[in-house]
Amino acid sequence: MIEKSKLFEKARGIPVESTASFTISEIDPFFVLVICVAVAVLIISVAVVVWRFGLRRKWIVVDGSNVLFWDNQSPFLETVRAVLSRLSEAGYSPIVFFDANVGYLVGTCYFSPSELEKHLPVSKARIIVAEKGIPADPLVISKAKRLKARVVTNDRFRDWAGDYPEVQNETFFVRGRMNLGQVDFEIKG
Repeated sequence: MIEKSKLFEKARGIPVESTASFTISEIDPFFVLVICVAVAVLIISVAVVVWRFGLRRKWIVVDGSNVLFWDNQSPFLETVRAVLSRLSEAGYSPIVFFDANVGYLVGTCYFSPSELEKHLPVSKARIIVAEKGIPADPLVISKAKRLKARVVTNDRFRDWAGDYPEVQNETFFVRGRMNLGQVDFEIKG
């Protein structure tokens, strides 16, 4: 291979000894273009196959404001942490939603996604806290619908059945509870 300094010398017209079996000027630019296009097509093809055939994430949406109360009807972030951990272990990528009052239920002030991230095994990018006065329920349902994901909750979302008919399908949900300190739910399908 020709070193950079020798390339500069060659460009200035200074004779250079070459150990390569060909020179830079002998490489056909069309050949280089064909190779670049072939590599680009290969990369795009692999990406399409990965996306289309299930090597993408298995999303699941968690109604954090509901799961918060799965342990003796008392709000515990530890319950949400346990559910998120179990889902991750099962190969899911959970996104968790909370009503704006979550910080007041488990603490003494508003909790942002950054604050909740300190207590939960997911990044703040996957923690959504609804704005004050806006219930998280429609956000949970619409996100699950967009991702073609299921919802972990015991809520029936009856108030939202008119806008979101999928809530009438029980397979849209993963129901659960805490049982002797362990997450108890079964994800079918």
